[in-house]
Amino acid sequence: MIINHIKDKKLKLNWFAVQPTSYNYYFYSAIKQSDKLDISVFYSLKEFSQLPYKEKFYDSEDYFFLEDLLIDFNIIRRTFSRNTFIVYAGWDGKTKLLSIFLRSLLNLPFAIWTDSINPDQYQKNTITKYLKILFFKKAKVIFTTGLMGINSLKKILNSECHNKIVNLPYFSKIPRLYKSAMEKSDKDKFNILVLSRLVDYKGVDIVVEAVKKLNSQNVKLYIGGVGELAETLKRKSLELNIQDQVVFCGFLNENEMIELQNKCHVFVHAAKKHEPYGLVVIDNLSMGIPVIATNVTGAAIDRIKDGFNGFIIEPNDVNSLVHKLEYLMKNQTMLIEMSANARVGAEQWTAERGVSIIENSLINSL
Repeated sequence: MIINHIKDKKLKLNWFAVQPTSYNYYFYSAIKQSDKLDISVFYSLKEFSQLPYKEKFYDSEDYFFLEDLLIDFNIIRRTFSRNTFIVYAGWDGKTKLLSIFLRSLLNLPFAIWTDSINPDQYQKNTITKYLKILFFKKAKVIFTTGLMGINSLKKILNSECHNKIVNLPYFSKIPRLYKSAMEKSDKDKFNILVLSRLVDYKGVDIVVEAVKKLNSQNVKLYIGGVGELAETLKRKSLELNIQDQVVFCGFLNENEMIELQNKCHVFVHAAKKHEPYGLVVIDNLSMGIPVIATNVTGAAIDRIKDGFNGFIIEPNDVNSLVHKLEYLMKNQTMLIEMSANARVGAEQWTAERGVSIIENSLINSL
């Protein structure tokens, strides 16, 4: 029935997501322009309070799960549709898990879109583990975010599933206007940017320590985001006597974020442990900002060519971070070159490229 359906008109696609974000909104908007897919988006959360932006990224026709119920039966009803392809983004909530289970049981087509999985979490023999592996086996397509995602899935799934794994990373809006390193307004400064939830594993404290070790009044660190460690980080900057060099920006709207990016020379993502993707990496590359990130970050493995558009370092390695920052601070020519490389590389991964991946993968799987 589905094959006949897509021959005549668009493939009807229900996309079960977690929460509205700027990057998902950008991507779903591109899918809505497809002449092969008819997408409806369903969210299980309206917002995630620790994301560093203010806007509401969803359309009036998008549907939100009923949060006051254990199971949203409107969603379950859609699970039984035979002329619809469902994409499950994430595992959150009883409604979504029940929907995937029923879809698997009925042998109806669905895909899963997952971040890079930490294989260590699959070492324990739990019911949840075996259920998720069953869902992967039943899925027509397994989308995952980049090389780290592909490798992690291949470690936990049998070889029979490997040909279903498709690279579908996150997609960042590529602004038409941006300032290269040569055009930054603060030419006498070296501005470092962090955009992150302020929680321990994100490694923002490592960046604060690096600013102290750089020992230069020309260095300024801008931190966008909120979280449980905000006050701790503020105290740390006071203890290190660099409070005048560290600016806590809190929540940011899109224009505020772009304004910050246009004054900063380098972006740092110092995750201390497995970071499933780290979209801020590609977000800043698209603004022509070289990125320094740790080798446990999916987007860093995917997009950063060490010494070309940024640097990859070990987690918790303050000295290595200081060395890379100092190198860029003292080598204006290299900073300008890496800035240009960052932008050119980002332009190869547009949302339209992602739409083509989805169209080809879903339709060819039927």
